[in-house]
Amino acid sequence: MKLSLFIVLFLAVFFSACTDDDRPVLQVEAKIVDGGNPAVDGCGWLMEINGENYKPKSLKEQFQIDGLEVILFYSTTGVSYCGMGSNELTSIAVDKIYKK
Repeated sequence: MKLSLFIVLFLAVFFSACTDDDRPVLQVEAKIVDGGNPAVDGCGWLMEINGENYKPKSLKEQFQIDGLEVILFYSTTGVSYCGMGSNELTSIAVDKIYKK
């Protein structure tokens, strides 16, 4: 009985320990890139960081300007596919964003 209680408590703590809030928030300079309309196999709005493209989960309309340079606070959230699934991009959650 004690062993099964220990296992249940261990699993509950283990699976609740890593949440989205535990991801580090990074600050970088980035450039907004128009990756093309997703309806015709484009990738939508992207963030270019150190020469690599990232896919934001959402981007406010006021920042949807191709070539716009920004200061970005973000955390990674996984992988995103676009362009008929042929482009694998790291997806990010934008915490804060400012025009440079």
